[in-house]
Amino acid sequence: MNLKEFSLVIYKLRPAIVTGRDGDKYEISLGEGKNAEKKKVRDKDITILHEGPVKTVSAALSAALPDGDLAEAAAFFEGETPSYTELAELVWGTLPAEAAWNAWQTVLSSPLFEASSPDSPIRIRSKDEAEALIRKASAKETEAAEREAFAARLKATMAGKDGIKLPEDAKFLQDVEALALGNSDKSRGLKDAGIAESPENAHRALLQAGYWPLDRNPWPSRNGHSLVSSAVEV
Repeated sequence: MNLKEFSLVIYKLRPAIVTGRDGDKYEISLGEGKNAEKKKVRDKDITILHEGPVKTVSAALSAALPDGDLAEAAAFFEGETPSYTELAELVWGTLPAEAAWNAWQTVLSSPLFEASSPDSPIRIRSKDEAEALIRKASAKETEAAEREAFAARLKATMAGKDGIKLPEDAKFLQDVEALALGNSDKSRGLKDAGIAESPENAHRALLQAGYWPLDRNPWPSRNGHSLVSSAVEV
């Protein structure tokens, strides 16, 4: 491999610019300015994305990607394993050097393709595989949105305002309850709401949310004490 100055490469999943050569190693920059991270790497440590010229990493990160039809390309290459170059040319034609990073990220994240490196063949996923991945991604996005909304409601509740909605939010209060009872030392619900993860805060959250009655005392359970009286033999 004989790379030119200002070639765009991938180094440890990050975009980098070739800035020179020192013996058998390439000098690359992973940023810009005086404090830019610089490395000397071997051929095998980097993968070329575009010969360039790409002057800065920020140019590669911010470059607009032309419109392209990934589904049409997947249908065209169905049953084949095209190279990344072949796929990119079909989808976008001749790409500006700066857009190469975003093009690769688009292919890499698409449910239509199974890709690992620009210098490895790309597998076209079946329709069933692609649809399953799309459903999984959609479910993940929905859960993330629900958790974000719950965190906002919990934060409002802890501030003495209307927030938590029961029974809808009960599923998100399970880890809060586990912390209050001493069954866990963490609570994603409290963490997402920016509230310190302590048993005391968990207890207060459950009371203010109306999830626990005011007379519920978690102390015995938290400290390993049974609430059931010992049986006495007669």
